[in-house]
Amino acid sequence: MLAKAQFFNRIGDKDMAVQCYQDAFAKSVGVGAKLDNILTVIRIAFFFDDKELSKKEIERAKVELGKGGDWERRNKLKVYEGIYHMIFRNWKEASTLFLNVMPTFTATELDFVFYTVLVTMLSGDRPTLREKLVSSPEVLSAIKETPHLQEFMESYFHCRYKPFMQHFVPVIDHCRADRYLRGHVRYFQRNMRLNAYRQFLASYRSVTLDAMAAEFGVSAGFIDTELASFISSGKLTCKIDKVGGVVESNEADQRSQVYTEIIKQGDLLLNRMQKLSGAIVKSGVPLYRRNLPK
Repeated sequence: MLAKAQFFNRIGDKDMAVQCYQDAFAKSVGVGAKLDNILTVIRIAFFFDDKELSKKEIERAKVELGKGGDWERRNKLKVYEGIYHMIFRNWKEASTLFLNVMPTFTATELDFVFYTVLVTMLSGDRPTLREKLVSSPEVLSAIKETPHLQEFMESYFHCRYKPFMQHFVPVIDHCRADRYLRGHVRYFQRNMRLNAYRQFLASYRSVTLDAMAAEFGVSAGFIDTELASFISSGKLTCKIDKVGGVVESNEADQRSQVYTEIIKQGDLLLNRMQKLSGAIVKSGVPLYRRNLPK
C-alpha cells in the first residue's frame, strides 16, 4: 500500500497519493509509521500549496504525537508547522518553532537555516539575534551554504548598514527563488529595511539625510522617500525637516504610543469586567452561592 502511495506521489497525482496514504495510515500499527505517513502528506500539501490540507494534517500529527513519537519526528513536525506559519506571515511563531529545534534538526529536505535566519531577523530583538543566531554554533556551521547570508546577518547585527544593503540584493534573489518566500519578497524587503532604519535612528536625536544616506550607501532621495513612506504609515516615529535636510527622531512619541496602547487595553478589560458583572447580577444568584472559578 505504501509503494502504491509513493508511486502516485512520485508522478504528481495528489488526490490518489493522499488517498493511498490515508488507506495505509488506517492499516499502520506503530506511532512512528503513522507519523511518517502524515508528515509525507504535509509535504504533498506544501508542494501543491494546499493550505487547508496542511493545517488539517499538522493538527492530526499533533494528536498522534500525544501518543508517542521520537524527537526527530517531533522536530520535523515543528519545522513543518513553522513553514505553515511562515506562509501566513506569522513570523514570530515561525521563528520560535525554528529556533526551538535548531540544535537537533537533521532533515535536509528544507533550507532550514536560511528560513530561521530570515524570520528571526525580521521578528526578533537584538538579544535573541545575538544568542540564537550570531553566537549559535549550529547556525554558524551551516550558514555558509547560502551565499551572502552570514554577511547579511552580521552586518545588520553589528550596525554596518552599507554592507547590509549590499548583501541584501543577493539574499532577496534567493528569496525570489524559494517556493515559500517568493510571495513575501516585497513584504520582507520593506520590513527588513524598516528594522534597519529603526535600529539606526535609535542612536540619534537628529541626523542629516546626507549622513544617513552615506551610512546606508544609497542616495539622499532614496532615504527621503523611504522614511516619508514609513512615517506617513505610522511605522516610524520621527519627522523630516526638508529645508534643513535633517531627520529628527521623537522618542517621546514612542513612549506616548505605548502609553496609549496600555490605556486602550485597560479600557477593553474594564468593559469586559462590567459585562461580566452585569451578567452575574442578572442571574440573581448571591455571590457566596455561586461556583466561581478559583
